[in-house]
Amino acid sequence: MPAEKILVVDDERLVRWSLRQKCEEWGYQVVEAEAGEPALRVSQHESPDLVLLDVRMPDLSGLEVLD
Repeated sequence: MPAEKILVVDDERLVRWSLRQKCEEWGYQVVEAEAGEPALRVSQHESPDLVLLDVRMPDLSGLEVLD
């Protein structure tokens, strides 16, 4: 069975790295996006099981991405 996939969305590289490290340690597959627009593209292509989404980002807020 393939690992469940998590999309980590944050404009801060260190936050994405930290979340990736912990999620992979727990056995999850992780994909990343640095902003809202890329997150929308990645989520359409990758179909993540869970999204960890920053609320404040430069292009779209996390709430706009959810909408």
